Amino acid sequence: DLADYEAAGLRGGGDPVRGQRLFFDDAGVACIRCHAVAGHGAAVGPDLTLAGAQFGRAQLVEAVLHPARTVREGYQQY
Repeated sequence: DLADYEAAGLRGGGDPVRGQRLFFDDAGVACIRCHAVAGHGAAVGPDLTLAGAQFGRAQLVEAVLHPARTVREGYQQY
């Protein structure tokens, strides 16, 4: 349930290594197909290298669980 994932994300913690694996896993979630981090990945979506410094935890959780709610300028679909 998304509410459970949201609550867990807002509590904090997490496993950075597991998150990195998910991000770069081309056979799974495959964030890397559209986003880049530190020069690795694609430029279809916004570069996420500084996302943690630009956005709060709640904004990041929402962006991951509901990516179409807020689309950065220049990345809208037409």
